[in-house]
Amino acid sequence: MTTETDKTALLDAEHLTDLFAEGDRDLFEALLEGAQEDAAVHLAVLSPGIDATAAEAAFHGLKGMAGSLGMLRLQTLASGAMARAEGGQTPDEATMSAVAQCWIESLEAFRHYGAQLS
Repeated sequence: MTTETDKTALLDAEHLTDLFAEGDRDLFEALLEGAQEDAAVHLAVLSPGIDATAAEAAFHGLKGMAGSLGMLRLQTLASGAMARAEGGQTPDEATMSAVAQCWIESLEAFRHYGAQLS
């Protein structure tokens, strides 16, 4: 059963344990580099005046990347923002800022997790 605390956690520890079961530092580094590149592209698009279609695509990309890396909170935020954009709502500054801040926090937590790999 998933609790509310689980839903708001930055990282999905079970997913990360499965993903890095072998302690593969090279895999971690490759995923980290790819995530940073992907996030930079998606976050750069999210700026005032963005239309709903472009916002939907950016949030969709962030949601997928976050899900692949077990970044639960970012995945949840991006998913909600994506759903609103699908409905034609352009994201406000607070939403874009929250997603960007969550990326920074998730990246820091992911790096911390990776530092523990052999």
